[in-house]
Amino acid sequence: ASRVLSVSRLANAIDVTPLLNGADVNLGVDPTTLGGIALSLDNAEPVPAGRATLLTATAEGAPSGSMVTFFDGETVIGSAVLVDGKASLVTDRLSVGTHSLRVAFAGDMLRPASVSKAVKKVITPAVIAAEIRYQSPTPGSAEPLTLSLVLSADSGWLVPQSGKVAFYNGSELLGEAYVANGVASLVLQSWPSGKLNVRAEYSGDTAHTSAVALKSFVPVPPSVALTVSSIRVTNGGPITLRAEVSGRKSGVVAFYAGKISLGTVDVIDGVATLAVDFLQMGSYALSATYSDRDESFSGVLTQGPSVQVDVMDQSNVGTFDWGSVNRGDYYTGGDYWNYQLYINAGPWQIDGQVQVGTVPQILVWDNSKSKGTSGTYAIFVDDVLVGSVVHWAGKDGIDWDRQFSFALPVNLLPSKGHRLAIVYNRRVGYQAPSGNTSEPGLVVNTVLPIDAAPTAATVSVSPARAPAGAPVTLSTKISMALPYDVKGTPSSDPSPIGGLVKFYANGVVIGSATVVNGQASLVVSNLPQGTNTITARYEGDGSYLPSESTAGLSVQITPPAVTLTNLTTPTIAQDGGLSVRVAGQTPTGLVSFYSGTTLLGTVAVREDGTATLRGVPIPAGTHTFSAVYSGDSLNADG
Repeated sequence: ASRVLSVSRLANAIDVTPLLNGADVNLGVDPTTLGGIALSLDNAEPVPAGRATLLTATAEGAPSGSMVTFFDGETVIGSAVLVDGKASLVTDRLSVGTHSLRVAFAGDMLRPASVSKAVKKVITPAVIAAEIRYQSPTPGSAEPLTLSLVLSADSGWLVPQSGKVAFYNGSELLGEAYVANGVASLVLQSWPSGKLNVRAEYSGDTAHTSAVALKSFVPVPPSVALTVSSIRVTNGGPITLRAEVSGRKSGVVAFYAGKISLGTVDVIDGVATLAVDFLQMGSYALSATYSDRDESFSGVLTQGPSVQVDVMDQSNVGTFDWGSVNRGDYYTGGDYWNYQLYINAGPWQIDGQVQVGTVPQILVWDNSKSKGTSGTYAIFVDDVLVGSVVHWAGKDGIDWDRQFSFALPVNLLPSKGHRLAIVYNRRVGYQAPSGNTSEPGLVVNTVLPIDAAPTAATVSVSPARAPAGAPVTLSTKISMALPYDVKGTPSSDPSPIGGLVKFYANGVVIGSATVVNGQASLVVSNLPQGTNTITARYEGDGSYLPSESTAGLSVQITPPAVTLTNLTTPTIAQDGGLSVRVAGQTPTGLVSFYSGTTLLGTVAVREDGTATLRGVPIPAGTHTFSAVYSGDSLNADG
């Protein structure tokens, strides 16, 4: 904090020492006249701590750009620049209590220094928001129940709340807890049964108001037991789900089969039941969610058993091979309807070849006498149920749909022939006429050929230019080449590509790498100097065909990094020869000797790194000798 000692104009000081004692000083300057300054507030009423207060200084006639300073008692709380005779300061840092606020103007060449009269501002304790939270024990355990009151104020700069919180259930005191870091927590080892109507009362402190919060809840959620009438049924067979809610007579239960919503049922005397008969073939994990809106439950989830839905008993259905017909007759009110399901001539016809990575499209064609055949079709591959499809051919008087297609719901590995069986179960919603209680099912057995998928290989190098002996990373990516002459759609989850890739430089094998999830890389450091054309050749595996990168990628291998050389100062031997030494990596090359700018001669560097020029006549006088080294493949010139 800063203390106000004086406000001066040149040599004329104004004594503001009385401000230190909070006195109201009359400086003898009329604020409404030239050179005076006044202070006003946006709100003279008391405000809670943390709320903003606007202070406005008025100094009419003072030039824009002049500075004024605001004080709370003797403490500087901020400064502002005058614009058109006014300056403002917003602060939310006033503590609880009564404040004496002033503003001071230092004056200028034409106006004396001045201090405003004091303006009082009352700051009350900060308003507190309170929220009750609780941590429920696990049903059936001996864990305690924890009640908490979380307090928060308008401003984060205020001192933390202190004091005490009393927790009540109605009018019954459950206990008290002290506030620490804005939270008061009460741990209960026992509590009243049923719903609790909790009231938490915060006493407040010198800087914060008191607060009250209310919350009604059931501390221990109910348990739900889920059962099913049968865990294995045939397609279209009914099952009944039953949820028993402990200790609750009402509420709502939502039933689920996997992610499928089966329906919502009211709880009556603690029990909710739901019968369904529309689950298609497959396995389903049953679950249920209980909610009690009156007791503020958002939902209690329980997991139940799994149920398996099968096709009809295959021991009672006919079978036939490729191209054969199995016809069943049933009475349709005056005439027999003979329905025929063909393979090669129509039903379950494989249109084109199928490869790994595509989903085969299966075409179903119905050759019934007058109507299409509605029902559920189960799909078996290699004697394993992989899915089902439901087809509704229409109703009397409406166009009948005699053909439909579906995607085989499974990824298949290459094989000369997978056993494909498609079983017709029964009409959807069919009610058999008199004298008929069921319809025969049909099974078609055929062969589904799956081919290995073609691939495409791409190659990359890093870096594309490197010195001899430096490592270079060769990478390749193998992907499926889709489509080729197939009928089908790409699979969202094809088999991963594996196998081996060989890398070539200028047509010569330089190494191989294993393909993992369609990618492989090889690091080499023995590429010859010059331009190297890199290709990658994928060897293929059981699911994917071989391929080779179509365009070669070049990598430039430069001579190895040179060693900067040291050339000694030329010396003159007794016979007049000039000699230097080249310090480098086994230097070779040439050295040229000069006298000034005149070339005296050029000689080769010897094995010991020296170069000596002899037999050159050197006239009398002063000479400046120099030598220039040509460099070689391992050493820089110099």
